[in-house]
Amino acid sequence: MRFFKTRLRRKLLIFAGSILLLGAAIVYRIYDNRLNEKPAQQTATESRIQNETSKLVREIYSCGHESLTTGQFMPQQIGLGRAAFEKETVGYQIEEFSTDQVVLLRRHTLLCNDCKSGEFIGILNGYVSVFAGTPQKPGPILETTRIPVSRLPQSERIKLESGIPVNNISERLHILEGLSEYMERE
Repeated sequence: MRFFKTRLRRKLLIFAGSILLLGAAIVYRIYDNRLNEKPAQQTATESRIQNETSKLVREIYSCGHESLTTGQFMPQQIGLGRAAFEKETVGYQIEEFSTDQVVLLRRHTLLCNDCKSGEFIGILNGYVSVFAGTPQKPGPILETTRIPVSRLPQSERIKLESGIPVNNISERLHILEGLSEYMERE
């Protein structure tokens, strides 16, 4: 008989513990939902796009360069809240959304126009190298040569430190050949 009483007590304790645990979970769920609810007045004043709202579009390219473009919103976008506007901005991430300004961001896997269309010869780690972009806005490295800058005349070093823009592959090869001749002279 004592065995059955002990078993019954265990079952009752387990049952009571389960009820307590379930009750605690329900209370937590109700409390958590209340924290996530927006007050009625906050929902009414949610930021919306207005005629005066400025639009800034950031485009970041794989070369690390960035372009910024300002613009206007289309008439049908005036009055949209963040969630509704987000549905219309496929391919862009919303960085900021307020009645004053909306900032959109898009990351590209391509090079920017400067890096696609231009290149220059410069110095990297003591060697003559070819870079995408311009000397003022250098992009990724395209090629490193075996020409050490230390073996070049001072006049050539100065040009390389400033960057030598090239317009095409034949011009690049012509300049690199000329620089490599200094190595053969020694």
